[in-house]
Amino acid sequence: MIQFLNPSILLALAAAAIPLIIHLLSRRNIKRVPFSTIQFLKRLERKQMRTFRLRQWLLLLLRTLIIMSLVLAFARPTLKSGHGGFFRDRSPIAAVILLDNSLSLNEVYLTGSLLKELRQRFVELKTVFREGDRISLIQTTRPEVILARDEPFSEELWDRVLKRIQPNYLKSDMVPAIQRAVAWLKTSPFANKEMYLLSDMQRTAFPDNLSEAVDLAEDAGIRLIVLPIVHRPSENLALDSVAVVTQLVERNQPIRIQAYVSNPGSEKHLTSLVSVVLNGKRVAQTKVTVAPGGREGTSFRLTLSETGFVQGYVELESDALLEDNRRFFHFYVPAAINVLHIVGSDTLPSFVPWILKPALDKHVFAYQRETFSRWSSVNFLDFDFIVVEGVQNFPETFLSRLTGFVNRGGGLLLIPSASASLRHLQAAFARFTIGRVVEPWGTPGPQENFLTLRRLRWQHPIFEGLFEKTPPRLNPIEVYAGLRVLPSPKALVLIRAGDRIPFLILKPVRRGLVYVLTTPLQQSYTLLPFKGLVIPLFYRMIYYSALYRHGPARTLLCGQPFQAAFAHLSAPFNFSVVDPAGNPVQLNTVVKGDQVVLQFQDTFLPGNYRVYHNNNVLTLFSVNVDPGESYFTPLEESELAKLFPAPLVLSSETPIAQQIHYLRFGKELWKYGLLLALVLLFLEMIIARTAGKETPVPELVETGHPG
Repeated sequence: MIQFLNPSILLALAAAAIPLIIHLLSRRNIKRVPFSTIQFLKRLERKQMRTFRLRQWLLLLLRTLIIMSLVLAFARPTLKSGHGGFFRDRSPIAAVILLDNSLSLNEVYLTGSLLKELRQRFVELKTVFREGDRISLIQTTRPEVILARDEPFSEELWDRVLKRIQPNYLKSDMVPAIQRAVAWLKTSPFANKEMYLLSDMQRTAFPDNLSEAVDLAEDAGIRLIVLPIVHRPSENLALDSVAVVTQLVERNQPIRIQAYVSNPGSEKHLTSLVSVVLNGKRVAQTKVTVAPGGREGTSFRLTLSETGFVQGYVELESDALLEDNRRFFHFYVPAAINVLHIVGSDTLPSFVPWILKPALDKHVFAYQRETFSRWSSVNFLDFDFIVVEGVQNFPETFLSRLTGFVNRGGGLLLIPSASASLRHLQAAFARFTIGRVVEPWGTPGPQENFLTLRRLRWQHPIFEGLFEKTPPRLNPIEVYAGLRVLPSPKALVLIRAGDRIPFLILKPVRRGLVYVLTTPLQQSYTLLPFKGLVIPLFYRMIYYSALYRHGPARTLLCGQPFQAAFAHLSAPFNFSVVDPAGNPVQLNTVVKGDQVVLQFQDTFLPGNYRVYHNNNVLTLFSVNVDPGESYFTPLEESELAKLFPAPLVLSSETPIAQQIHYLRFGKELWKYGLLLALVLLFLEMIIARTAGKETPVPELVETGHPG
């Protein structure tokens, strides 16, 4: 349809009547001249007058058309397809601008970063708006950031938003941003609704359901305009994952760290130095070469001397995108572990002190033995692990103290007494939901009929590196008698006697662990105390419990919120987080029963975050960039055409204002109106000059001879 950008100029079409008015006012009166007989002249006069009048009317028409063409040219007609009223282009515009300044836009070239190009295009976009337009701006990252909400267009708005377009480490997430923009524009009273997307069109930012969001915009009559930022060939390696492979991390023992390096976009083999940094010290280095589009793993073996929380990262050399050259991790190394050994009586023979002696000699464990009669005088919270051996009955108060100890993250090993009643054992098993004691089996004492420890859950961290072969093979260890136990669904059977009878059971309880031996640790019941397995088995059970209380290492992606619940913490509840830049932030807490729930939202920087409780480190969590942001591959033209029709994807070679002007108003026809006026003027000049050379014969009237 035809529209006019300056429709008020059309009032000047009234000037087209000027030639007609001049013509009417300049008509000459006929002069009558008497002649003698003039038959021949009359015929000549009629012929010339017809030609003269035809040229006069033609000149009148040309002059009228010239004025009309000039007026129409100044009214700026446009040819535009679609719907809209005659004055629709003159109404204000409601626009939402989606800024995709995700991590991938930080890629650097010799001429600057892609983020610099995005900022430049954003500045250019300012020229397409005017006073009266309403502007909203959304940063299309996860989580999305609202930069402006339905604000009047102004220079101040543009300057304020421009300052906030800074490098970040977040992943782009287009769908929720487009859905929010559509919801905003639907509520706008303005007829003109536009959505602008400034993005590098990275394939990973466009999920399969994006077309549904785009369809919502089209159905709502919203024009979605894309301003693509184009990646150029570059050389970039990325660290896409780092893991501490060793699950039982011990002081002065080797640990293994595995890192994977990818070459997502380069067409060449790339080589980089890979370094490991622990607690601020560079402790290992190696080189890695990755083929185009490939992924290579590299492994480090380190020996630690630190204890407590250890924070570190793996690092690559500088390349086109610095932000994906580091990947952060952390782990916990227990210091001296305090072990309390509660025995049923002073006369009970026990192998436990002998089993723990190697760890005690290395000061890895600290050991204290107490008889059951004195348990109430001992503060369980002074210990990390409790071994209860040979206790015949379990009073409710004793079980209650043990339950509180385990809930706070303590480890517990129950070794049954040979003379304990099933009723008392059932009470202890039920308290920790370990399972149900079915019946005793076997006869104590060496004999020909016995079971051997045959099957174990060798994938569990307790058995990591304990056996050379996978799956491991145990040397025969005799078991003569014990308890037949039916484990609860959440209990893990770590070792079985024979094919079916559980020998060692593990049950997680809140932040702690409960182990149960189903056989007394005495020579008449089993030969385990005399086998080489017993020392590393006990050592690892205790050590794993000290690690378990701190939970698994928490790793998040930038922008993901941190949330964790901690039970049985002591007051006052003063919690804070220190981010990688060293900035402390106080945390608000939610208390639910005996649990304190901590939440932290501002994980926008990659690195290791420390959570404090009353100035003591409670836990750590690591935040890393999304590895998908290192893949710069954009959508192909065919994929882009399916999402956005070709006229709505703007070129970087033509000024933005010119392209958007065309999208809004269509093709302008004023040039053709001006050209038509010039052609008509040329014809008018030719016809007018030709007509001037001929003078019409005046009208003659025949009369008689005067006389």
